[in-house]
Amino acid sequence: MSAGSDSYVDFVREQLAAVGQVVSARFFGGFGLTRDGKLFGMIMNNSLYFSVDDTTRPRYVAMGSTCFSYNKKDRRVDITRFYAVPAEVLEDQDQLVELARESIRVTAVKQQREPKAKAKAKAKAKAKAKAKAKAKEKAKAKTTTKAKAKTSTTTKAAAKRRPAGEHSAAKKVAAGKRRKIRA
Repeated sequence: MSAGSDSYVDFVREQLAAVGQVVSARFFGGFGLTRDGKLFGMIMNNSLYFSVDDTTRPRYVAMGSTCFSYNKKDRRVDITRFYAVPAEVLEDQDQLVELARESIRVTAVKQQREPKAKAKAKAKAKAKAKAKAKAKEKAKAKTTTKAKAKTSTTTKAAAKRRPAGEHSAAKKVAAGKRRKIRA
């Protein structure tokens, strides 16, 4: 039986019938196994894998199991969240159901922790974005202040460079009044 065949998936689901309703769906070239919407196992490369944590992993290692892995161009990637279920366990329905229940429990605990971790990460990202926006606003205000100062300096410098005959209209009027009074 191959991982891609419906008969293999059906066999695994039959073996897991005592666990409750297990749903299988296409999952990265294999099949994901869920119960109550929680991914607790997968079928990849002719192997059944269950989700593990630090407390359940030693049991799988003792049975000679390895974690799910795949190759990239330049390296091998190990996914230590999933460990292979040995073939002899797959044939022993009671032992398989026990491991599946344990995997479902592990998945439920992980998913209870995830919202807290996600909320924490979201709050951190929000604070970072707020700080970035504040810094951007501060930089914009600084640039605006520099531009105003530069404009003011430019206007004063331009006024100093005007030839004597090109004073503003107000200065001309004021100068004309002074002349009339003196005369």
